[in-house]
This record gives sequence, C-alpha cells and structure tokens, in this order.
Amino acid sequence: MDAVAEPLSSQLSRTLVAFTIEADDEFEQRVPHRTTNHGATAEPGREREAPWLVSVLMWSACLRFIPSDGVSVRSFASSAWWLSPKGISTILRRMSSWWGYLTFDRAGDGAAADRVVRLSAGGRQARRVWEPLGEEIEQRWCQRHGQGQVGTLRSALEHLVDQFSRPLPDCLRLYDTDLERRAPSHPQTATSLPGLLAQAILGFELDFEAACPVPLRVCGNVLRVLGDGPVPVKDLARRTGLAKDGVEGHLRVLQRRKLAEVGPNPDGGRLRMATLTRAGVQRHRQATGLTAGIEDQWQRRYGQRTLVTLADALTPIAGQPDDPHGPLWGGLYRYPGGWRSSLPRPDTLPHHPVASHGGGYLDGA
Repeated sequence: MDAVAEPLSSQLSRTLVAFTIEADDEFEQRVPHRTTNHGATAEPGREREAPWLVSVLMWSACLRFIPSDGVSVRSFASSAWWLSPKGISTILRRMSSWWGYLTFDRAGDGAAADRVVRLSAGGRQARRVWEPLGEEIEQRWCQRHGQGQVGTLRSALEHLVDQFSRPLPDCLRLYDTDLERRAPSHPQTATSLPGLLAQAILGFELDFEAACPVPLRVCGNVLRVLGDGPVPVKDLARRTGLAKDGVEGHLRVLQRRKLAEVGPNPDGGRLRMATLTRAGVQRHRQATGLTAGIEDQWQRRYGQRTLVTLADALTPIAGQPDDPHGPLWGGLYRYPGGWRSSLPRPDTLPHHPVASHGGGYLDGA
C-alpha cells in the first residue's frame, strides 16, 4: 500500500470523533438537560429533574445495557465486560447520583452486585433518543458521502475487526478497563459504524501501547503537534482539536515524563510556550515510526487488500486533517445555540479520541 501523509489511526479517529460530535449535537437539541455553563433546557421549575448533558459514549458504555425493567449490577457487569470492578462502580455512580440517568433499588441484605439499576425519568427519555440516533446519523452520512462509500467503509471495517485475535468492546475505553481478564469467550463484531470504528481504533491503540509507554492519545495529539517545534500553550487546543482540559492533561503527562517543558517565550513576550525536551524529540520520532510500523504489520497480518480497501474507503470521508471545511465538518456545528458553537472552532479534529471523565466527550471537553 502506498504511504499516506496521515496515519490510518488518525483517519479512523477523526472520523469517529466527527460522527460522535454530530450525534451529541442532536442529543443536546432533543433532550431536556442541564449544563455547567449554559444552564438548563427543561421546563421552568423542573430544571433539577433534567439529567446532566453527556456524550453518546455514555449510551454505548452504559445506558444501552439498562432495560426498561432494570438490571442487576452483576448482569450489567457481564454486558459491559471490558470495565473493571472499579470502572463499573465509577460509571454507575456518575450516571446515577452525578448525572441523573439512573437510580438504584435498595440492596437490603443482598450483595452489592445484586442491587438493581433502573432508568430514571430522564434516563428513559435519553434512551428513546439515543437508541435510534446512531442509525439516523449513519443514514445522513450515506446521503452526505454516498451510500456506496459508507457501505464500503463499513464492509472494510467488518473484514478488519473480524480478524482481530482478541475481543474488543464496540465503544472506546472509559474509566478503568480490564480487557484481558474479563474478555468474553465468544466476542462479536460490532454492528454499528461507530462501533466498528471504535474497535479498529482500539486494536491499533493496543498494538501501539504494547511497544510505547506513552499513550497513543498523547502521542497522536499534543506530542504530534509539539514535534513541529515550540507552540504557544494557548494555541494547542486549536491545533490539536482538543478542549483545554484535554490539552492540560496531556501536557501534565509529558511534563511528568520529562518529555516536554512549559515556560516563557525565549524570544520575549508573555506567551507560555510548550517545547519538547531532547527525550521528547526522541519519543516523537519513535511514535511516528511505530505508527507506520503497525500499519505495515497490519498489512502482513490482515492482508494488504484489507488495508488498501479500508484506506480507499476512509480517505474520501476523512479528508485532509488540516482542512476545517473538509467532508467530516459537514454535519458539525449545525445548531448555533449548542454549547460547542460557543467555543472557538479548532483547526482539526483530534487525531486520537480523548474521552473526558466529565461526560465522555471525545475531544476531552
């Protein structure tokens, strides 16, 4: 396969992020909710009854496993098999007492794993919107990018992930995970387009992080941008596509590992500059080479035709990473009143998803 300027993992990631943001924007418009900076959209006097606004990742990782008549924590853990016990506790606590989508029946004298989790009124309304939303967005993509193009992308992803040797969840990792110990004996390929994209991204991420101690989400975003030279800290959000919180988290990782430094501009002025250290430059080179090496490994492991077909299907949809008016942007920022529309528009979408702990947003918001 001919070399391409952008790594396959970045194309997959930007595509999934765009799909997710489009779904999140629709959810925001259709479901009464509360936010920190934008108030509540519920009826006057019922604002506190509305759930907190979160990303569709919370549907994929949690709410889809809660039926209308409720489910035990033990059964939920079996469905969300990739979450560790700590991860299960965290996501259920946040979806209930933090954000208002779930409630718990009293445990009585039984074990905590036998407690029953149920949908709140807000959770039931959210489920009615979230459940068909993925298919609706995919149909929009078929109209926007072409039925055949999206269909070819779906088929190529199915063919790729069917060959993975390890079971992978059909959504991105969130909170603590334990993919090895809790893996099901008979994994299934995802059925949704975002689920297939997530599985492909996770497969690449796991291969990358088996060889590199710095997470791919850090290497693919802030480390990648700093590889071009010192960057004003204030510009990192725009140039990576990450929210401010996501950028700050990545910088902390790089600084703790002595891969980057943040300080005053040596040329003068008040701007704080982020710069790679010598070790950071070496790590950037390693990450770049490793990304290309994994693509070569995937060609040998899964077949050159598989990777060529995937790239040919993905490239016209993903477009160029530095084109803020490219194909992926056609469904974004549709609603002027949405919370994202109040933020500065980035130059690109994240080259690797960064699921925030504050709601699962894939740009770390």
